[in-house]
Amino acid sequence: IFRVGNFNYQDYLSYELHLVRRIRRRWQFDASYVFSKGRGQAESFLSESGDDPALTELKDGYLSYDQRHVAKFHAVAYLPHDWQLGGGVTWSSGLPYSLVNRFQSNDNVEFIQTRRLFGHLDPNTHFFYSETRNSHRNPPTYDLGVRTQRNFVLGKTAAGAFFEVYNLLNTDDMRVQEIDNRRFSLQADETRRFGRRFQLGLQLQF
Repeated sequence: IFRVGNFNYQDYLSYELHLVRRIRRRWQFDASYVFSKGRGQAESFLSESGDDPALTELKDGYLSYDQRHVAKFHAVAYLPHDWQLGGGVTWSSGLPYSLVNRFQSNDNVEFIQTRRLFGHLDPNTHFFYSETRNSHRNPPTYDLGVRTQRNFVLGKTAAGAFFEVYNLLNTDDMRVQEIDNRRFSLQADETRRFGRRFQLGLQLQF
C-alpha cells in the first residue's frame, strides 16, 4: 500500500536589507543583502524522502536551496552622447549537499530493495557514520557582469544597441548536489557552471 499525503514539512525564514539610490549626478545603484534559512524534510512533493521510511530516511535538515547569505550590487552611469555603462556583482554563500549511502537489502520474504541512508561508510573499518541531510556545504560563489548601451535615432524610430558580458571573470564553480559513498564505488551528482558569455542586441521602438 502506497499512502500519499503531505507528511513532509518546510520552514523558510529570511530577512532582507535593500538600498536604492535614485538617479543623481547621472548615476544610480541598487544594493541588497538577504539572510535566509530553510529547513525541512523534503524540497518537493515528489521527493523520495519519506516514500518508505524503511528505504529512505525522513530526516530533518537544511533544504537544497538553503543559502545563508546573498549580497547583490548593481549600478549604472549615464555618460555623454547617450551612452550607458552598468554592471553588477553577486556574492552567495554555498548551497548544501548530502553524503548518502545506497545499498541493497533483503526483506523478510527475500525481496531485494535498494535503501538510502544519510551518512558515509568508512572504507577501512566499514563502520557507518550517520549524518543529518544536507550537512555539508559547497564553497561560496560570486558573479560579475557588465553592460554598455548607446541610444540613437534612426529616422523616426528610437533605437539602441547594447553589449553585455555575463560571468566576466570566467569562473567555473562546481556545485555538488549529492555524493553517494557506496561500498564498492563512489557516485557524485555535480554540475559545473558555464563560463563567460556574451550578448549583443538591438532595440527598436516604433
